[in-house]
Amino acid sequence: MNARRLVLMLGAVALLAVVALAVLLGSRGSERAKSIVFQAKVHGLYQLFTIEPDGSNLQQITHLVIRSSSIPGAEQATWSPDAKTIIFDSDYRHTKHKIINVFTIKPDGTGLTQLPLDVGEFDGAPAYSPDGTMISFDWDASASVLHEQGIDIANADGSGVRRLTALDQPNRIHHSSNWSPDGEWIVFTELRGLGQSAILKIRPDGTGLAALTPWAMNANNAKWSPDGSRIAFNSHNDPQQGTDANLYTMKPDGTGLVQLTHYSGGRLDAYAGDWSPNGTQIVFHVRGADPNGPGVNQLFIIDAAGSNMHQLTHLPHGMNPGYASWSPAA
Repeated sequence: MNARRLVLMLGAVALLAVVALAVLLGSRGSERAKSIVFQAKVHGLYQLFTIEPDGSNLQQITHLVIRSSSIPGAEQATWSPDAKTIIFDSDYRHTKHKIINVFTIKPDGTGLTQLPLDVGEFDGAPAYSPDGTMISFDWDASASVLHEQGIDIANADGSGVRRLTALDQPNRIHHSSNWSPDGEWIVFTELRGLGQSAILKIRPDGTGLAALTPWAMNANNAKWSPDGSRIAFNSHNDPQQGTDANLYTMKPDGTGLVQLTHYSGGRLDAYAGDWSPNGTQIVFHVRGADPNGPGVNQLFIIDAAGSNMHQLTHLPHGMNPGYASWSPAA
């Protein structure tokens, strides 16, 4: 073997080693987080936490300091489809012209970024499209009684904002959007005064608007199952005396209603969170009518058929965990 050939062979071996190392490091860097993210109070402010589906490895991932906070902390978080990013809303860095805005953060708590959404005083409750390229979010022009409000769509980096729905009537609000797995539909809640809300669906181009639940059911927090065959939600989102919020699922056309929890007597309420990645379980929040009152106030997991309910979190009294989102990789 001549010297030139030996040099070429050694160079090729070195190149393969570099490529292999890059692939290994790249795979490590692209590992997807496997946990449930939720909000809970810490010293009066909501912060974000992650927890494994078996209840282990509880981690606080935001440590926001917000002075003069009237709508406190980090709220309504959800995972990106690749599970590398968590998106949420907060009054962090608020100004008199921009009170609530949308932020992203990595699952380890680094990389906090504010999206440049230049609409309204309040932008919140963000949700990713199934391919992760777009988001939907609530927008609110101002805190005045008569103002425009609705749901917008934007690119995932906050650019290219366009209007999906708009209201300018008092006591009517569109909020809590969620995309179908095929990207063909967005479900959301329309509130029409106290005790009157329904789950609606609409196409991302603004066509096909339809109500899926009766208004008296006061439904909210709709979430599509991973296969798109069911939608989870809760009833009586603002329970009146003697009523209880309960967890349900339905088909995408509003039929096939199945009740998963059966609280009654105005003692406990169940608020929908999210589906497990395989669609066999749902994480949700159970508490009494008063979030600061005594009794249970924790996250639970239940089978999609309504069986095997068990407690996920065991947090100190008053932390009020909620708005749980299950990592697509868990």
